[in-house]
Amino acid sequence: MDKKTFAGRFLSKLEKIDPKQIELFLTKMVQERNFLNIVFNSMLEGVIVTDADLRTLLINRAAREHLGIAKHKKILGMPLLEQVRDQRLGELITDFDPAQDQAKTREITVTFPDRRIYGVSVVPVKDETGVISTVVFIINDLTVRRKKERERVQAERLRSLAKLTAGLAHEIKNPLNSLTIHAQLLRKMLSLDHEGDRQIDFSRMNQSVNILLEEIQRMSKIVDQFILATRPSRPNFGMHNINSLLQQIAEFLGPELELKGIRLQLDLDSEVPLTRLDEHQMGQAMLNIVRNSIEAIETADGQIDIKTRLRDDSIQIDVADNGCGIPEEDQGKIFEPYFTKKFSGSGLGLMIVYRVIREHNGRIGLKSEPGQGTTFTITLPLSQKPVRLLAEKSGKRQ
Repeated sequence: MDKKTFAGRFLSKLEKIDPKQIELFLTKMVQERNFLNIVFNSMLEGVIVTDADLRTLLINRAAREHLGIAKHKKILGMPLLEQVRDQRLGELITDFDPAQDQAKTREITVTFPDRRIYGVSVVPVKDETGVISTVVFIINDLTVRRKKERERVQAERLRSLAKLTAGLAHEIKNPLNSLTIHAQLLRKMLSLDHEGDRQIDFSRMNQSVNILLEEIQRMSKIVDQFILATRPSRPNFGMHNINSLLQQIAEFLGPELELKGIRLQLDLDSEVPLTRLDEHQMGQAMLNIVRNSIEAIETADGQIDIKTRLRDDSIQIDVADNGCGIPEEDQGKIFEPYFTKKFSGSGLGLMIVYRVIREHNGRIGLKSEPGQGTTFTITLPLSQKPVRLLAEKSGKRQ
């Protein structure tokens, strides 16, 4: 008998204890056990307790229902794996190694006894000597929660699509009106010439045809933006350097910036490593942000600064301009579809930026003050933590 344990100490003094006290003690233990059994079997989570060899010691009512085990079937002392008929749950139990002393949680979809989504936690428990003696399996039924989440996401998508569709209809209405007006003018001029009333005004007709073509191109651009916003392609991830991407954008926009008298300054951290991103989509997002800055600059001394910095687990990109700024009441709306105060803006550019950054598991925020400019800050997660070289300094390019 081990006198270090509670049971050992109790049994060693058994002869010295009054029988009535023993009876009272045992009665209280039975009452507490019954109470704990009631609580144990009333839990919504399924709980299974096994020994280190994964033989069942305890199982509550919810766990039996989740595993499809009959209420009165005796399974105590039997291997838990023999009671599991779903392959995915069986694989989770098989993969668990109690010797690793590491709890783990996994979300799985089971098909027996019916199709459900479970969150299963496996927790090894040590005894007084520090040895793993029991393992606790906790099964949470996530089916209803996941269904509600899907319904919420679907509802949000439908609301977003409705807003996008309404915006598309509004955007197309103006070029359609223009097309109608100039098509009617052309028909009228052709009709008058056919009746012999006057000669064809080729100059006026050419002007109307040019306007028709411009409006058709405008509508095509609107539809392309709408398709990009509503049916985004799946990112094609690869290992790329964001610094190189920003340099390419600066070179591409060079002539436009020179024409508008805007100075672009690059301050790129040379320690920024390759990271996982879709080069095309991220390039489009960064181009949209820089173009937004270009359009916000209304003075002759325009300045845009693009800076990258390597953080502990991320890359930070700042795009700052000295443009007109964004009023505080509008700052929470700029990533919404069709929100724009620009005469020629589509209202989809920054929405696409937000989607691309989110699909890269990144974040985007801004600081802005009317008349003082705007700074967009993008944070992208690192694919792997780089080793910094002490001798290296941040690279600056202009």
